[in-house]
Amino acid sequence: MSGPMVQRTEKIAYAVARDIVSEVVTGDLSTGTVLGSEPEMMEQHRVSRGSLRESLRILEVLGFIQMKPGPRGGPILIEPDSRQFSTIATLYYQRINATYRQLLETRLTLEPAAAAMAARRRTPEHAARLKTYVSRSRTVDLTDDRHFRTVGQDFHDLLVEMADNRIIELLAHSCYDVFAGRTTGFLYPIAERRAVQRIHEQIAQAVIDGNAATAHSLMYDHMENYVEHATKRFSGVMSEVVKWEVAVGEQPARPTNDAPDVVLAS
Repeated sequence: MSGPMVQRTEKIAYAVARDIVSEVVTGDLSTGTVLGSEPEMMEQHRVSRGSLRESLRILEVLGFIQMKPGPRGGPILIEPDSRQFSTIATLYYQRINATYRQLLETRLTLEPAAAAMAARRRTPEHAARLKTYVSRSRTVDLTDDRHFRTVGQDFHDLLVEMADNRIIELLAHSCYDVFAGRTTGFLYPIAERRAVQRIHEQIAQAVIDGNAATAHSLMYDHMENYVEHATKRFSGVMSEVVKWEVAVGEQPARPTNDAPDVVLAS
């Protein structure tokens, strides 16, 4: 009797979890929203306490909600973030024996495509943000680690956002998160940071001009150079199989501009 009951409970739990996700998306609920009390949700979904709790456990493990204890607590929506996705992804990366080199090769594929899409989909607002970036990058002290970040990974984050493809943005951020979780410190020495600033400025200008082919070519060359530098600096890491690290989803993946340490600025 226990076998069929467990199977039925699991099927109900996943069905309810899917319903909750659909309701969140169609209702356009914001981060921090409490989905409801346990009795309310049991009545709404017409399920037992055990099935509801299993549904919420599934969503919590997947980083969709967080359970808040207390009388006014309950399941709370979490901001969609590459850190949660990375936690799940690393499990599968390890299962298929994916290496850290392959993570960087994925960035080498994704980011030139994102740069080209950003150029094709540029808006006046995008152009203004890139012009602000260029102006700022010309004035920062590149010997200062925190300042260099403004012409480093921040630029890559900006372009994948401008590509207006949430899947590419999520995957690109995840590749960065996982690699940065295994390696720390700057990739480029001070002597080469001006060259990074210049190539970023050239890519930015290509996007502003709407030149997708040039944006793609420049970003590919830049990311290829990035992979070469990473291979030299982290030669012992590149052939390692990515390991599932639950902590990836619990720590800031990309430090803020005020952080004293910057991870793998590119």
